[in-house]
Amino acid sequence: MPRYGGAEASVRVFYALWPEHALADRLAEHATVLQAGVGGRITRTDSIHLTLAFLGDVDPGRLDELRAPPPAIAVDQFALELDRLGAWHHNGIGWVAPATTPEPLADLQMRLSDWLESIGFTFDRRAFKPHVTLLRKCTGRVETVAIESMRWSVDEYVLVRSTLDSAGSRYEVIGRFPLRPMPPP
Repeated sequence: MPRYGGAEASVRVFYALWPEHALADRLAEHATVLQAGVGGRITRTDSIHLTLAFLGDVDPGRLDELRAPPPAIAVDQFALELDRLGAWHHNGIGWVAPATTPEPLADLQMRLSDWLESIGFTFDRRAFKPHVTLLRKCTGRVETVAIESMRWSVDEYVLVRSTLDSAGSRYEVIGRFPLRPMPPP
């Protein structure tokens, strides 16, 4: 990252869902199985996440603003069932995903994206396809397959800073934002 006068010229950031350690470990096991079929480089267990909005390089002076999303973005806590495994040949990504996107997840992603655009950020607004990247640079093909569901109890989203080093991208959570407690049944 270029530095000018001791300060960083930009920081690379994104918003994501970040799994608990036990779920990340289970996802890493699936990455190993998937890699045997399609090749590729396994995502480090401590880097496993589901991206909500990737902003890329931003002015460090805007980090405080990004760490203060409006409360209206938060949705009720929800469960995400990860039950599909596959690999996209067009970009070499091996992934795990839900068969259906929970409405609160779609709402969270849309509210967050709308807010970011309202404060002047531009980013890719393609159709949201929630997935967790398990592999990069896959060379083989695999059909999407059903797997035993892994339940992810989502109670927050995070702002993440990405830095590059010789080992690849390193992620640091620099903001945590709770979701609303789930209403009683």
